[in-house]
Amino acid sequence: VRLHERMLKEQAKKMNVKSLAANKDDAGKSVEIRIAKVAFTIFFLFVCSWTPYAFVTMTGAFGD
Repeated sequence: VRLHERMLKEQAKKMNVKSLAANKDDAGKSVEIRIAKVAFTIFFLFVCSWTPYAFVTMTGAFGD
């Protein structure tokens, strides 16, 4: 395993790249960004859906 890793590092040096797995970091970031977008969308929809209820409730409780 160590010999194979050393060979890959040497090949990467010859190709002037940091790693032969070019999409290694990009794939992880892409997944994290998608998860963040979904979480934000769920939060936004939650707030939008409960705002009318909160408005009516607060108006009924403190309106008069």
